[in-house]
Amino acid sequence: MNNDLTPGVPTSVSAESQGDAFLRSMQSVGEKLERWTLRRPLLASMTWMGVLFAISLTVHTPAFETNDDVVMSMIVSGTGASTQPDEHLVFSSFAIGLMLKQLYTQLPWVPWYGAYLVGIHYLCQVAVLYCLLKWRYSRAAVFCFLVLFGSVGVQLMSRLQFTSTAVWATECGIFLVLNGLALRRDGQRQSGVKLLGAGMALMILGSMVRFDSYIGAVAISAIPLTILIWLQDRATAPVQRLWRTALVVAVLTQVGAFGMQAAHHYYYSRDPAWQEYLAFNPYRVKFNDYCWTRYTEETKPVFDRVQWSENDHDMIRMCYFDDPQVFGRKNLQAIVEGFPWAQEAVSLQKMQRWWRGILSNVRLWPIWALILLQIWWARDRQFAIRHFVMLTLSLDAFICALMFLKNPPGRVYYPLIAFQALYTLYLMRYCGSSSDEKVEATEASQNEARNARLSGTPFHGFINVALCSIAILGICVGQHKAHRDSRTAVRANRRLHADLARVDPLESDLFVCWGASFPYESILPLESNQVLRRIHLLTLGWPQQSPINDAVKAQFGIRDLPQSLFDNPNVYLLGKGAELTYYRTYIREHYGTDVAWDLYFDGNEFGLFKPVKLDANQHVPSEPTPAVSSRWHESPR
Repeated sequence: MNNDLTPGVPTSVSAESQGDAFLRSMQSVGEKLERWTLRRPLLASMTWMGVLFAISLTVHTPAFETNDDVVMSMIVSGTGASTQPDEHLVFSSFAIGLMLKQLYTQLPWVPWYGAYLVGIHYLCQVAVLYCLLKWRYSRAAVFCFLVLFGSVGVQLMSRLQFTSTAVWATECGIFLVLNGLALRRDGQRQSGVKLLGAGMALMILGSMVRFDSYIGAVAISAIPLTILIWLQDRATAPVQRLWRTALVVAVLTQVGAFGMQAAHHYYYSRDPAWQEYLAFNPYRVKFNDYCWTRYTEETKPVFDRVQWSENDHDMIRMCYFDDPQVFGRKNLQAIVEGFPWAQEAVSLQKMQRWWRGILSNVRLWPIWALILLQIWWARDRQFAIRHFVMLTLSLDAFICALMFLKNPPGRVYYPLIAFQALYTLYLMRYCGSSSDEKVEATEASQNEARNARLSGTPFHGFINVALCSIAILGICVGQHKAHRDSRTAVRANRRLHADLARVDPLESDLFVCWGASFPYESILPLESNQVLRRIHLLTLGWPQQSPINDAVKAQFGIRDLPQSLFDNPNVYLLGKGAELTYYRTYIREHYGTDVAWDLYFDGNEFGLFKPVKLDANQHVPSEPTPAVSSRWHESPR
């Protein structure tokens, strides 16, 4: 047959038909996946979050936000700052320490500490997605969850920190409890009980990661959630009062959390050395974590009572308090209790400056954009606004109270503010506070009908597009920040590995790390701790005067640290210029001699120094001088 005689089909029509067919096929695939997701919500939640986590971990390299986590990973793995795997993480529960210690003992090359923090974030995201699929599922809610994960979830995972992880775990546990109560209210008692149990378990896990974080998350949500549950309770039958279930959940959760904390203290109290450290640590934090104290003419008599100079005060503020004679608990207690530091540490100007810093934090803007979108899409917008305002007031009051202790860092207030987005994700699916379920259903249908009428107006469409665009932009901002942090961490990690390769430490070498002079954060959470097995560190941070540091000193025969820095050729100080100046004054005041500094190694990320005693007539050089006897053949730069 002659093809020229065949009736032709216009090319544009053919392309349009192919496009329509492709769209229909994609829509069919999407509908099948949606039906499978709703039919198997738990498996689907684990699968989809596994895919998202795999993508995130491929694109972004997680890093530790602070050096505390790095030191804790060293302690529990028995590398770097610890002589052997030890379960005493101090800030996290002994149960977590025992679990990680056992894992490191069996498989020491696996980065268990970083994996455990990432694993908690995975559980949290699976729990939230599961709740969205089980109770009042909507595509809008899932879209908001994806925005929340792309902005907040990725940020928390790319900047791992045990404090923020504990806050987020507790908040996601609260979210589970709210959804469990809602399921019971709607008659799904069995599913509600499962969610309530999972929520309690997640909250208790958060308290074990860090108990203070658990207290903060519960404190900001207690009043708003009590009011919300009371309103929910009014819409149920008398035989199904939700307040009874909520009260049982609250009591059991508190018993579990406070019981684990009591067991934690009991475990430490069995060792007198750890018991003394736990008594010492609350006074120590007032100097270098909370920064309460200051040395002035007004406060000088307080320090004179314990024979402290201004330099002694500067030393502990800069995290040097190794000497228990000078920086013992009794001296610290006398100073802390000898002046009203807390009242003097905070002023209206400081609070205004702290709030400006919080409001100008670009990482928080995607959260606020998502909150606007969720309130706009809420089934009962006025109800969502009222309860969001109550949570905001509670959060603001808590942060202001926290400012009387310390300047709240981002790892504390960021996940607390993120809870606003998690809470409005629940509120957008909840409707009304009527005293009868039929009335509430009628109100919900009226609200949805009104929203449907408004959705056809140009104004409503413009608002939808604008808010969705801002939310998607928030994801882009979060991804950009995470990617930039990842690149910075990877570059720092490479420089650290280069320095460690150049140093090539001997088994007899000990590096005394003052404060943050060692680039702890350059050690990545998901890289093996094997790189630290050949290097021995004495950490002059919060582990000072603890059995962890005592064990390192005993291994290297150190009784007096400054004297060992003079006498032992294999003990080096890893520090910086300002710290070396304070240390020189400390030696002059407590040992009666002037010192100079020899620079033995000058790397990309750290330098190694040794003090040299000077005679009375010798001039004190202002800068460290290159050491002639250094075995590191590279000349200092």
